[in-house]
Amino acid sequence: MHLKRIWPCLLFFTVLAGCAAEAPPEAGSPTYDCSRIPAAPLEINELAAPRGSKDLAFDAFGYVTGFDGFSLVRANLAGDTQVLTTADFGGEGPDGLEYLPDGRLLGASQNQGVFTVTPDGAINSLLPDLREVFGLLLWPDGMVYAGDNANIYRIDPRLGTATVLLRGQDYPELGEFRPRIVNFTLDYSTMIIGTHENQLFRVPVDPALNPVGDPVFWLDVAGSFSGVDGLVVDVCGNFYVPSYPDELYRITPDGVAHLYHKWAGVEAFGHGVRWGTGRDGWREDALYLPRPYGGYTVVEVVTGVPGRRQMPEPQRGDAHLLSCRTGSPGSRAGAPGSQPAKTTLMLLTITLFLHLRTRARRRGRPGGSP
Repeated sequence: MHLKRIWPCLLFFTVLAGCAAEAPPEAGSPTYDCSRIPAAPLEINELAAPRGSKDLAFDAFGYVTGFDGFSLVRANLAGDTQVLTTADFGGEGPDGLEYLPDGRLLGASQNQGVFTVTPDGAINSLLPDLREVFGLLLWPDGMVYAGDNANIYRIDPRLGTATVLLRGQDYPELGEFRPRIVNFTLDYSTMIIGTHENQLFRVPVDPALNPVGDPVFWLDVAGSFSGVDGLVVDVCGNFYVPSYPDELYRITPDGVAHLYHKWAGVEAFGHGVRWGTGRDGWREDALYLPRPYGGYTVVEVVTGVPGRRQMPEPQRGDAHLLSCRTGSPGSRAGAPGSQPAKTTLMLLTITLFLHLRTRARRRGRPGGSP
């Protein structure tokens, strides 16, 4: 067979193999021996470029976004820093940040309520009346879960709606019960709620994450009464909770709180917490904490235990998408909303099919070329 007859196949499979090799790893909980959990951080590293106040959000391109006192900025570990947008967010900046699968940044602040930011920096109001939301948790179904010191919400960022899943005022027997932040146990059977009173509560949920029972007190987190300032879970089911002014706790699955690290004063305190992505230098076994009282810097706390992965892969590109992968931070393959590599693969497949069909028809004609 002449090379000119098979070049379309070679082109197709070369492109396919190239895109497959460059594709980011699939999300999923890494394996880990949970009987060998380090009792304290393995490393604590000060990061040069990233900035953050109450929360951080990792995107798919190697950047983390946070508030620097004036603007929302993106930064990577190579030192590249970009201003995403500047606005009056109120307070100490956004109290919740999370990237959506379509590339928009979802935020929550006192002045803006719940809002989105497009890759080119445009701010769009989503739920302007929700001005006390603290923390945002994106789930693989595209829904976002959050509390506001009164209720727990399920937010649909595609429709701009919020459903109340639990009202604090419905449980007067719990005293001053103000739901502030939310996450779920490793088996997704229980909602864990952190309150403004620095307590954790458990609520049973169904497979759709709807509460199917009443909140039950789980434990007190030592520290001040400023509230649970962050809530993430590792692959062994341990929760990590920053507690103002200078403490970071690890809560075992059976509800035992251990002082994991004590910061050297409020300036070093990490207010908010996120797991690294395991890509672009961000460790999957490290917590990243912003410091609103320490110059808006970000600190890396290496736990040695991977975090639970629950972020979905982006379904569509944004302004930083390449033709075959979401790599090369800051690169641009077209305008926001450009289609990913699978569109190119589809076109190549169609082209190959039409080419082969045409050649087959020619071979079937009298006098046709072989």
